[in-house]
Order: sequence, then structure tokens, then C-alpha cells
Amino acid sequence: MFHIGVSLERDTFQVAVLKKEKQSITIDSLHTLPYTPESVKLFYSLPPFQTGKQTHIASGMGGSETFIRKLHLPLKERRKILSTLPFQLESLLPFAEEEAIICPLLQPLNKQMTCVTVIATLKSHLSSHLAELSKLDIAPDTVSCTPAALTRFATHHFPEESKILIFDLRDHKLCCVVTAKKEILLSQTLSLTALDQIPIELEKLAIFLRQKGAVDDATPWIATGDVSALAFPGKQLQTTHAAHAISIGLALDAHAADPFAVQFCQKEFTPTHTLQRRKKGILSYLALCAGAALLMGLGGSLMLAKKQRLLVEHLQSCLVPLPANSSLSTPDGIEATLKAWDSASKSQKSAFAFLPNVPKVSDVLAWLSAHPALAHEDGAQKEGIEVKSLHYSLIKYPKIGAAASPYAGQVQIELSSATPRSARDFHEALLKANAIVNTKKEVKWQTQDKTYHTAFELKPWAAK
Repeated sequence: MFHIGVSLERDTFQVAVLKKEKQSITIDSLHTLPYTPESVKLFYSLPPFQTGKQTHIASGMGGSETFIRKLHLPLKERRKILSTLPFQLESLLPFAEEEAIICPLLQPLNKQMTCVTVIATLKSHLSSHLAELSKLDIAPDTVSCTPAALTRFATHHFPEESKILIFDLRDHKLCCVVTAKKEILLSQTLSLTALDQIPIELEKLAIFLRQKGAVDDATPWIATGDVSALAFPGKQLQTTHAAHAISIGLALDAHAADPFAVQFCQKEFTPTHTLQRRKKGILSYLALCAGAALLMGLGGSLMLAKKQRLLVEHLQSCLVPLPANSSLSTPDGIEATLKAWDSASKSQKSAFAFLPNVPKVSDVLAWLSAHPALAHEDGAQKEGIEVKSLHYSLIKYPKIGAAASPYAGQVQIELSSATPRSARDFHEALLKANAIVNTKKEVKWQTQDKTYHTAFELKPWAAK
């Protein structure tokens, strides 16, 4: 992406092309063009426009057309600050608020206090600025201001400095800005009738800044624009591209998009192409939401169909036989079938046998723990034979529509024996008449090395 800063001078306009690559931004090219149709063609022949890559054009209001003040408000929430700000500005603005474009920059100081830097300009000034750009067939995405641009330029080139004093001289105007880590502390613009006024005005500014406590003897300063005519006591920071400081700073301000960025193109001054881009973004977002809703709807339908299928399979396995003319293919059919089953259960003449008439798990475990083939008379476990696992299950039980179905239980046992004789004794005991094993049914027995598996049905208590 390219950020292009455009600074209007008297007879020329300066252009700075900055290229964003990953997380860094570099100066791609710098240009000074006169106000001619050929220059407009040259401007749009720059690589960013020819390659078709995304570009962001930023311009700036002059320092003399910009009003800057700082406020400290005992508020934290942005909504409350913006609602209170109009009342605070009534006594500060040198013009009516309805005639102004205001850009408040919020910087939290602590949990209770917020510093608000108010940067404002007249709507008439902004209209004139946009009209001048329109003559060059330039429609900016962002309109900032010279103080903000000089602040960005200084902090970008000297990020290690905590405070910098900046002097910019061009078009017989001297702009003075004091900045501290992207924050504009003070801004003053003076109009000059002749260059021989510069030493006197600098001396006046030095006295003014020291009285305000904005700078001291240790504050470094830089000169931009026509640097040859500027001289000031103290440490001067040398920088490249000083002549293009404003255009570079405007591009940097547009690139930053942080709480210190200035944007006067708001409300009725919002560019048409910006509105169209926002509209396209909103439509894309709505389309994405619609697609997500469609996918969620399809996913929900598939999940619901799966749950319905599992429910039908469970009902078919638990509640048989189905009532006449019943259907489980639709939700209405399932509901009607359940109602029919409910009516059928209520019309049963005899109640269900809720208590099984086969030995319970505790009965089987008690029988197994005292079995002569597995334990001694005193209850101690015999050595050489051990039960590894036991699985108890009901293979038959009463159901709705089949209340007379009997209970039938099955037990599966896995045991290990060091000697085949001990396992054979246990097998023979299972085949003899006893209170647990239903000897009328098959008693399964399998051998694998020293591991033995058996499965048998339980004898109903009534059959004892």
C-alpha cells in the first residue's frame, strides 16, 4: 500500500510517496511540481497509480488556518468526553462551533483524567483547500494539518527524543511546533513580510516558549523548509528531506491511524469515494453475515436431522411394536406415535414388572466370591485362579406394547488359572444345578492359553 502526502505551496505542490511493506514504511519518492496541467498528468503517472496498488492520499491545512488547544477533563469514557466537549469549547473557539470542523485527540492520563487536544478549522477554510486540490484533480482521503505533519516528521526521524522544537519556514510563514512523543504541546504560526524579520521573530519565540515553560536550553530543535534562513540557540538535529517535511509528515499521519491522527474530512466533507468504499465494505459485511447465517442454518438442519434419526432409531429399539398407522419419518409423526404409545401404556391392564425376577449384580458377585472353585471355606481366595472381569446385562425386559416380556439376564466372566484343573472344576460347577446359572440354556466356554471365558444366562428366581 502507498501513502501519498500532498503539500500545497504558493506556485508548486510537493508530493511524498511512502510505501508500506509489512510493518515498516519507507520513502519511495519525493517530487516538487508546479501548478500546470502537465504536472497533474505527472502526478497520476507515479508508480502507485500505474501499478494499480491501493493508495491513500493525504493533504493538510496550513498552520495559520488551524486552531489548537488542550483541555484536561475528569472523564474516562470517549462517549462522555465527546458529549461534554461542545460546552467546553464555547469559551475557547474564536469562531462559532457550527462553522468549525473539530478533530479531538484523546490521551488518557490516568483512571480519572483525560487530556484532549482540540484541533479545529473553519469549514470555509476546508472548502477552499479542497477547491484548490480539485483544480489539480486530486481528491484526498485525509485532510490533516501542518502542525500534525511536522510532529509526525520529527518523531519519525528522532524517535529517541522526548521533546523536539520544530521550525518550518516557507511561503513567508514561520510555523513553530513543540512536540513530545507524537503529542502537539504548542503550535504558533507567524506571517513574515520579509526574511530579515526572521531573527527578531525567532528571538521573540524563544522568549515566549521559555515563559510558557515549553522548552529549555536542553531542548533540541530542527529546521525544515527553507533551512538556510533559520538559526536558533541550542542543539540542532540534522535531518534529510527537510524541504519535504510537511508532505512526508502528512503521509505518515495518514499511515499511523492512531489516537494522534488528524482527519478533517468528516460529516459533509467526507469524500465520495470514501463513502462508496464504506458502502462496499458494509455490503461485503452483510453478505458475509448472510453466508454465515446460511451455513449455520444448513449445519443446524443437518444436525437436527441427525438427532431426529438417532431418536427414531432409539424409539424403534425401545418401543416395539409400533402402533397401527404410525410414522416416525416426520416430527409430527414422532409426536403422534409417542402419544399413541402413551395411550397404549395407560390402557395396559397389568402393570409392568419394574423389579426384575433374575439375580441382581450384587447376588451374582456374592455367589461368585463364595464359590468353592474360587474360594476356601473361610472366604480366602484360592491361589492360582482369579476372576479378571465380569459383565452383567439384561438381554430381555418388558417394553411398552410388550409388557409380558420376561426378564432375562446374562453374565460374561473372564478368569485366569495357573492349572487347567481349577478352571475345569469351575466349569463343571456351572453345569450342575445351582441358584444362579440357568442350566437349561447354553453355558458357553472358551479357552485361550491360561485365560478362560464363559457366558451363561441367569436363572429366574421363580424357577428355583
